[in-house]
Amino acid sequence: MPKKKKFSGYTNKGRRDVKQEILEELMNPDDNIAFLDAEFNAGMDSATGERICEIISVGLVICDGSYNGIKKYYSLVNTVTRKKIFPVISQMTGITSDMLIGQPEFGEVSGKIQEMVKKYSIKKIYTWGAADKHSLLGEKKLVRQLKAKDYQYASKWTYIDMCTDISEVISSKILGIKGNLTINMENLMFVCKMDKKQEHNALSDAYALYKCIK
Repeated sequence: MPKKKKFSGYTNKGRRDVKQEILEELMNPDDNIAFLDAEFNAGMDSATGERICEIISVGLVICDGSYNGIKKYYSLVNTVTRKKIFPVISQMTGITSDMLIGQPEFGEVSGKIQEMVKKYSIKKIYTWGAADKHSLLGEKKLVRQLKAKDYQYASKWTYIDMCTDISEVISSKILGIKGNLTINMENLMFVCKMDKKQEHNALSDAYALYKCIK
């Protein structure tokens, strides 16, 4: 007589479909939501061989549960470690080293975003790709390590934990792409028949994502 398999207490029926949950949240938001994009100065320092990745701009678009726009926010971000922007980054984003002089550092910008999250009762923040949240977390860590401006408030920047990458959700659930493969932002804009290309401007790209999802 064959042995009976032990019941593990876990069945497919009870498994959470996280992607489906996120999709349902996008289709019927209960609260105000936001779309965020960040541009970074990323590359290898030729002198030290050190890998550099610092945020140089952030864009945020806030809307209500019916996707009516409420507010836009954009800021350049002055770097704290490397003051020179890599040429390829300047070429892509249009941001130069001189443009960052006198701009607020990440701690100040992060504090303003947190204030808006509270003011507008934002419950979800969506990004296209995991790089934005990863960079925000890295920047938060760097601010603490260097004790840069407003580092003592870093624990209050809870909006970073709210950021959710929706590239896999849309790629698989809406576009039918198999596995964990995703399309880039430029292709998403093409699919959504937007009449412009990705600008690699944090506010423009955040707004484009908002329009595509809307």
